[in-house]
Amino acid sequence: LGGNSTSGYLHPNDSRLYQLKLVLWELLEDPVMTSGLNLGMATFYQYGTWSDADWYRWGSYNERISWMHSDSKGLLRVPFGSTDEISHMDELKSWIDGYESSTNEELRAQGHTPLGYSIYDSSTSDFDSAKDFFFHPTQGAITNWCQENWLIVLTDGAETGGGNPVQAIRDLYDYAEESTWVDPFGEPATPVRSFVIGLIAPDDPDFSGLLVTLNQMADYGDDGIDNDSATAYFPSDVESLLAAFREIFSII
Repeated sequence: LGGNSTSGYLHPNDSRLYQLKLVLWELLEDPVMTSGLNLGMATFYQYGTWSDADWYRWGSYNERISWMHSDSKGLLRVPFGSTDEISHMDELKSWIDGYESSTNEELRAQGHTPLGYSIYDSSTSDFDSAKDFFFHPTQGAITNWCQENWLIVLTDGAETGGGNPVQAIRDLYDYAEESTWVDPFGEPATPVRSFVIGLIAPDDPDFSGLLVTLNQMADYGDDGIDNDSATAYFPSDVESLLAAFREIFSII
């Protein structure tokens, strides 16, 4: 995601993750876009260790953390909570504020890309995929059969965890009918619909296979059917990434 001299966004760091954090910060600072939602944040599974070798050098020497590993699953970093609660919004923003310490972690673009298993894991005993984050009987975000449920998937790379991300999106959508989640009114939950954002260059031949995969994910994520009803977003700069998020949140 390259900046340019006319964009109005000039940064000391033009990495894709830095620009993503910038856009997310602007979004979370806009109550018009986020008010009235329950919002959570998940990443691929990572654990951190202190290290002198670090991609991000915010703050003092002792505040640098290096993420060393990721498994083929997801990790709910910030549980779902109301966007109208200041403390919850502060927790979300703490992951993208450019400051980190042993008690204030920061989003990292390091590790594998287990798209499939981080979206849908057939196990019913774990809490490590979007399926669990929504449908878990005691910790899941779904509390009423009529609430709308949405997943926003962001990736800058192809599947590396042995999963099938297209099937995972479809399975997540269909799980609303199969789930053991119980509503007091005896109704199944509303399916989880998914948006997909690819932080890639869609015209680059090296990404042709991933382009097809992400568009298929978006298509199934829209209504659970292969019918070309939706495509993924492929923003090329800060403005188009912000526009993609604004469009998504206007739909939500």
